[in-house]
Formats: sequence, structure tokens, C-alpha cells
Amino acid sequence: MPVMDGYDFAREVRTHSPCRHVRLVALTAIRDPIAYTRTWSAGYDAHLEKPLTLEKLEDVAARLLSGRGLALRRSTLAAAPGAEAERSSER
Repeated sequence: MPVMDGYDFAREVRTHSPCRHVRLVALTAIRDPIAYTRTWSAGYDAHLEKPLTLEKLEDVAARLLSGRGLALRRSTLAAAPGAEAERSSER
């Protein structure tokens, strides 16, 4: 996007927009724990990685529309690359 990146866009929607209730889904080719953290910090409701399958998109949409967004965040964070290593180092 020419004026702002996706993270800035999400922050703008969450803080200054009458569309705060809109569900935001990040789609990225970046696969690392930092990308997941940035996604959630910016206000996205889900983080998807390329290549995207229709099955995964349908699953995320169903979860978000059913109000299970927090559960989605937790399950996505648990599946994040390096998440197991981070959990082990916290113990």
C-alpha cells in the first residue's frame, strides 16, 4: 500500500475508525514468531500464511464469524514457528 503498511492500516482501523468491529485477517508469506506478534499487536484477528488453501480460509472465516476469534488467536500463536522453543525457554 502506498501510504501505509498493513500493520499501520490495522492500527488505524482499530483506533480511529467507525469500523472497529470489522474482522481483519493478515495474509503473509513471512513465517516467524515476530510476524505473529506484530500481527496481533497491530489488531488483526487472524494470521494466515501463503500458500493459502480454501479449507484454511473457510476455517478461519467460520471461527471469526462464530465469535471464536480469541480461541483462533491462541491456536494460531501455538502453531507459530518457534512457539514451542519460546514456551520451553519460559519454563
